[in-house]
Amino acid sequence: MGLLEAVGTDPRFRKMGLASSVCKLALNALSEKGAKTAIVVCTSPSALALYKSIGFEQYALTKSFHRHKNTN
Repeated sequence: MGLLEAVGTDPRFRKMGLASSVCKLALNALSEKGAKTAIVVCTSPSALALYKSIGFEQYALTKSFHRHKNTN
């Protein structure tokens, strides 16, 4: 299993296919090493569109809960 995480493109270079190309290269490398599954943890709608465009499907939604440290 492989994990793609924090893939992004500088705004000046977006819409050139760079992020999808690097993801595909990473997926090919994972496959060559025997990975049968790849996952992504994604919170950005624009990133979600990128991952869907290269074949990922939304599987689950998660919620994060944070507890603030009590200052008393």
